[in-house]
Amino acid sequence: MKKILFYFPILVGIFFAVPAHAIGDHEPPKLISIERYVPTSQLHEIEFIADPSKQGPDYRQTFTFRYTFSEAVVNFDLVSGHLAGNGTANSAVAQLGQAITTLTQVSPSVYDLTVETLPQDGTLSYKVVTSGTPKIMDLAGNELVVNPDITQEFYEMNVTPQVIFNAQDAQANIGRDLSIEAQDDGSLSPSNFAVNSDLTTASLGSLICKSKNALSVDCSVPLLSTGEVAIDITQQSGNVTQYTQSIKAPLHRFWSDKYKHHFFTPSTSERDAIIENDKNWEYEAVAYNVELGQRDGTMPVYRF
Repeated sequence: MKKILFYFPILVGIFFAVPAHAIGDHEPPKLISIERYVPTSQLHEIEFIADPSKQGPDYRQTFTFRYTFSEAVVNFDLVSGHLAGNGTANSAVAQLGQAITTLTQVSPSVYDLTVETLPQDGTLSYKVVTSGTPKIMDLAGNELVVNPDITQEFYEMNVTPQVIFNAQDAQANIGRDLSIEAQDDGSLSPSNFAVNSDLTTASLGSLICKSKNALSVDCSVPLLSTGEVAIDITQQSGNVTQYTQSIKAPLHRFWSDKYKHHFFTPSTSERDAIIENDKNWEYEAVAYNVELGQRDGTMPVYRF
């Protein structure tokens, strides 16, 4: 029997590994948004605490920003210089070295930046810059393009200054200075203080303010009449804290063994004249602090 040979062609597959951009991926990745993630609310009202021993764990503020890219990216990290603070509070945070930051990859195209910091009055935000090295790029090697019109949210910290005054100022009287000390995160200066003329009814001398240290400003103003005093403290962010005080007059009390009753006067000149010239009266003390004009919430007292 004659043998018949059959030949089958053998196909040999040859595979080549080529970069993705060589087969058509020339589209650069884009940053889509920077969003407030935790918490989602923008405004945070915080009362400044000057004493470090009283700045408990709840005093430090923690904020998380979420960065969403159009596709998976690499080289987006904290060490390559791809993040830059661009809020009004960022410079103070950086200067005082108060921020603790972590960057977490949620997915290949989503990252969370968490910032823990002591309160700093103003806005807090971090933009993405392309000047870092190595470059942020997609898996095909296309470099990131930052869209200037992206949605970039921020957090706003409204830090209310802590206003301190001597105990005697709780009954502020005519004839001496009203002294206050305001403490905050270091953004206050003497120029941030002004008398609110619309709300102040008392007559005052000149308000003089001086920096006490990096966190405090001292102010004093002579009190010339009874009434209300309102001092506006305007912070770097534009937030205004108002300090108010009622100015009263000391009511001096005398006793007379001869007449067997008391005599009262709010006038320092009358007090001094009686002490000097009328020995029938013995000066005792300041009995009360009173207002010399009637207003809502006060009752008139008449002297005969």
